[in-house]
Amino acid sequence: MNNTWDDIRKQEQKLERKVWAWLGVIGVSFILVNIFSMQTEAARDGLPALGLQPWITEFSSIIATLVLFPFLAIWTRALSFTPDTWRRTVFWLLLASVVFSFFHVSLMVGMRKIAFPVLLGYPYRFFGDLLGESLYEYRKDLGTYFLLIMALYWSRTLAQQASELQEMRAAAKKTGQITLKSGARLIRLYASDFVYAEAAGNYVDVFTNAKQYLARSSLIALQKQLLAAGLDVRQVHRTRLVNMAGIAEFIPQGSGDVTLVLQDGTRLRASRRYRKLFLPSGEKSD
Repeated sequence: MNNTWDDIRKQEQKLERKVWAWLGVIGVSFILVNIFSMQTEAARDGLPALGLQPWITEFSSIIATLVLFPFLAIWTRALSFTPDTWRRTVFWLLLASVVFSFFHVSLMVGMRKIAFPVLLGYPYRFFGDLLGESLYEYRKDLGTYFLLIMALYWSRTLAQQASELQEMRAAAKKTGQITLKSGARLIRLYASDFVYAEAAGNYVDVFTNAKQYLARSSLIALQKQLLAAGLDVRQVHRTRLVNMAGIAEFIPQGSGDVTLVLQDGTRLRASRRYRKLFLPSGEKSD
């Protein structure tokens, strides 16, 4: 495969921006729930109104996290998970969690020290027991930190997969061949040899005129490759794709499903939900 790092990087950055945006949306949603819950509990317990204090304390935390997110993204780009590097990567990520917490707390406290005197009329005091407060904040930050790490690596995986699929479709359109990933192997097949495929968890069983292959793919990704190669392939079931040129007979069933008889005699069940996608022109779907 001729993946270009520029294409992958663009996909990564696009997905990172989406993660950042969702972080803001989800973070603000949780903050609003927390603030209104605190206000309700204070009123229920007969305590004075909380005013702006919870708004300042809650929003200073999410703002600090959003500010640090791009730096965390840059840092994790240099750390890859492979059989040879995962131990080193875990070590550096654990070390970086301390740095992340330090800057998160520093930014958060800094914003509060500015906002409290201006908006509330009294100073903000954070540190009593320095070690105890630091460990307390670190424990709280650790969960957020690793959720962000997982989101970043997940976005990288999606970016690489999207780039690979784009190149596979381009190659299929140019050569008429599809590419299957089976373990560490890349298998090239002429699309015209494809007969049908069935989903098998995170894999797809691909049946050709010659043999059967177990490929790591989704039905949708496989279908896009086959269509790019010019093959008339249709989804006939939630878990099944079929080469329309290989169908010899359609046998309607009383349930509304259809039995497809292939050229080699293989019989496949097609769901009534997909009848409009695969019935011959003029055939009634009821």
